Amino acid sequence: MRKLARDPALVGLFVVLASAAVSTGCAPNPVRHSAPARIDSRLWRDARRADALGLTPTAALSTAFGSIADVSRALSEGEPDRSPAPGSSRGAVSGISGGKETGADLRTGDQEWFASALERHRDEIDDALDETGHRATFVGFAEDPRLRFVYVDQTMKFYNEQGRKFTEGANLFVSNRMVGRLANRLVLTADPEIYFNENRNVELDGSDEGVRMQELTLSGRLGPAELTVGRTPLWWGPGRHGALLLSNNAQPLDLIRLSTAGPLLLPGPLAHLGLIRAEVFASQLEDERPVPRPYLAGARVTTRLFPWLEVGASRTAMFGGKGRNVDPGTVWDVITARTENDETGDPGNQLGSIDGRLIIPWELQPFELYGEYGGEDEAGGFFSRTAYLAGVY
Repeated sequence: MRKLARDPALVGLFVVLASAAVSTGCAPNPVRHSAPARIDSRLWRDARRADALGLTPTAALSTAFGSIADVSRALSEGEPDRSPAPGSSRGAVSGISGGKETGADLRTGDQEWFASALERHRDEIDDALDETGHRATFVGFAEDPRLRFVYVDQTMKFYNEQGRKFTEGANLFVSNRMVGRLANRLVLTADPEIYFNENRNVELDGSDEGVRMQELTLSGRLGPAELTVGRTPLWWGPGRHGALLLSNNAQPLDLIRLSTAGPLLLPGPLAHLGLIRAEVFASQLEDERPVPRPYLAGARVTTRLFPWLEVGASRTAMFGGKGRNVDPGTVWDVITARTENDETGDPGNQLGSIDGRLIIPWELQPFELYGEYGGEDEAGGFFSRTAYLAGVY
């Protein structure tokens, strides 16, 4: 991170992209600032199900690890007779209706489930909308304690585990997420994890036990912008079991990220683009690579174009590294993809993808279709060496 901050070219690229991403927001997001919502949390799962039921028409759920407050605000949209929060973009997109009208066609079982989900997450919803005088400043020392034991008796691959290692025999993980908020502007999140992997010293050439930081971030909000510095996982795309460019299958990145503070409605005629969410990040990767310490940067934008459709586009670029100079010219080549895998310059590697979610809340059987298509990013053309994923939920 220190080396990253000293590189003016990369910092300049980050600032330019980030400014473009957040400067056009029409109004500050009304919800509280909060820690990221984990994609394996009950809140996140309930929000995805409510969205498939047509109850969260402004949710931006194809970019995971949005804040708990943003996800809770979206979940509250389906609550009968709830009035929009002051300054909220709810209802501003053509076709978006309140929760009472949307939820009226639900089957009895889905209505009962959603009522229980609202009560289950009442504290998060009230905090997000500041409806019960929740504190703008607090410290929580045990926000999400976890104890996990996995016994492995054969060789197998574990996916979406944020880089955790599993060895044959006993695997024990103990963690505790801590969160602090200051004046509703700054949020500090820390999640240390103690691990024990039986026979790890044989298979992985290390000790059986250790401690690692799964998450350690300082995040601040100012109007429509949110700046995050530290270690955090990323997930770009609507896939429920994986994503083409970024997911939490890899270890969390040490990064600098600038994003919109929740979905924003652009001013004037641009409002027809729907509710926009955008983010850009820059990171530096580890030494154990063919080219040590390369840079990794990326940008993503999504829009809830209609209550039933969310679309997105992503791009990542890996470049530089030990022995490879990074200057403004290199950054420009990365942006334009002019030297994609060109051995005479910085070979780099740019990847891109487009994705979408189609929500069909039929009374008989609500469901969601999603897909992502991407590949090598080529200047002046479309993707090459493509890959795709598709699913139904």
